[in-house]
Amino acid sequence: SYSLDVGIRNKVLIYLFIFSFAVSYPANWIITGITDYLSQQLNWLHGAIQMLEHIGLSIRNISVLALYGFFYWLFSKHLWKTSLFVSILKIPNLNGKWIGGLVSTYKDEDGLPKEIPGKIEIEQDWEKISIKSYFPTSVSYSETASIYIDSRKGVLILFSYGNENRNTHQMANGLHEHKGFNELIYKDNTLSGKYFTNRVPGTSGTMLFLRDGFDIEEDVTPEEETVTR
Repeated sequence: SYSLDVGIRNKVLIYLFIFSFAVSYPANWIITGITDYLSQQLNWLHGAIQMLEHIGLSIRNISVLALYGFFYWLFSKHLWKTSLFVSILKIPNLNGKWIGGLVSTYKDEDGLPKEIPGKIEIEQDWEKISIKSYFPTSVSYSETASIYIDSRKGVLILFSYGNENRNTHQMANGLHEHKGFNELIYKDNTLSGKYFTNRVPGTSGTMLFLRDGFDIEEDVTPEEETVTR
């Protein structure tokens, strides 16, 4: 689950319940009409309806709570990420693959900051998000996440992660699994920002990823800034 700095989720719950209540009567009127018509044409359906009603079940009427459950599922899994609702609610749809990499304070063979290519895969619905980061020798999995819509920096995505090193040589030299934290700004189909880890000694750096299938329209390279643990 990811947190938001705006109270839009509570408002959505209220709006969905009001909508469910409003459509319950016309929906049941339509369902009753269709059911009565089909039961007159199909004897087996008429018998099945009578049997269900005998044990206290009815397909002629759908409760407001049942409609609310359906509409909430539909909104949570699909509707919220349509362009219409994204423009209204301002919650970014981050789903998809992101291609890019990072520049780390970890030094390469020449003693320069190491540039590491990578890929991020994000799965997100209205309440939950999964962020997986793939690099040549390791993979990271998000553990906690927050999205700040009203941040002075823009739409800010913060998440902690656990990293699994898959390079046996590096593991032999002490670079085992570690924890870290990312602070990324979402803008124009890019994610850019900073990260740091709890390695010993600690590493940090900048990141830039572009949503797969899009081009960068402007310079979104993070400003040079020292990141401390």
